[in-house]
Amino acid sequence: MSVKKQHEIMRLTKIIQIHCHDIHLLIDFGAGLGYLSQTLCSINKSWRILGLEANVCRVMGARKRLEQQIPESSERVTYVEQYIEPNTDSAIKYHVSRSGLGGTTKWAIIGLHTCADLSVTSIKLFFEISEVKRLVIMPCCYHKLSQTANGHFLNFPLSNALKSAVAEAGINMLSYFNRPFLRLACQETSARWRHCSEEEHAAHGEQMFWRAVAEAIIDDETEIIATIPKSQRPNKCWSEMKSFSIFRQVYKVRSKTADVQFLVGDMWNNEHKDKFNKIVEKYVKVGPKLAEVLTCLQTTLQVSGTIIFYLY
Repeated sequence: MSVKKQHEIMRLTKIIQIHCHDIHLLIDFGAGLGYLSQTLCSINKSWRILGLEANVCRVMGARKRLEQQIPESSERVTYVEQYIEPNTDSAIKYHVSRSGLGGTTKWAIIGLHTCADLSVTSIKLFFEISEVKRLVIMPCCYHKLSQTANGHFLNFPLSNALKSAVAEAGINMLSYFNRPFLRLACQETSARWRHCSEEEHAAHGEQMFWRAVAEAIIDDETEIIATIPKSQRPNKCWSEMKSFSIFRQVYKVRSKTADVQFLVGDMWNNEHKDKFNKIVEKYVKVGPKLAEVLTCLQTTLQVSGTIIFYLY
């Protein structure tokens, strides 16, 4: 587990302890490999936990980790494969009953990374399922919210007041409420930038630029994995990234359905290469510097945090 992941789990665990101390069942949305839920079951023996995860490989991984690390908790923790949508309230109740976790009257929905639409879905299910008395989630990846064919977001904005204000002002929603706008909520805090040297800013700009290039040339069915940690990349690595052969050594592309614990081959192809060359030819001279400037600007505008809802 990375240091960043450890920090996130530690912070969210403390919040859940404070707000869910009287809860009987925790339902972990997007449970992944079970890092959060297994930490929680270790510190509070009275909690029962149901982990819901859409990726079957991660479900199997979570079950394996539980069996190997805290087998004594197997009766209190269950992981099932379930894609979470607004209409899955019946499925959730079914999993609770089938897993032997039923009979509890006070539930809580929790989530470490409730990415994109999952945050909205979590809120809707909080109001839909009567047994759920708490909602403690850490939203992220707002820029990945689902869009309609004409580019409008399905779940943003949620505020009827904001929608009315936009309509009355005659504002084109797509001019403002677009993916770059929603990325403002996905950056690190300004504290991250206060003590960076000029060299560190330059290196970060390079990292952001080349990662953006990688994201720009893949399709919706695949995702990017960095094979070399940022801290281990030599400075000369950035100048050599103009070569697609070097670029594909630093970044791998894999299917989104692949197991998170390993890479599935090298899926780069000639189409990727052509897109890569066109982007590099157009942006490589200004891209890294611009990436750092825009990232710094985003830190001054960002909003982030943990959502906590209560029902008594």
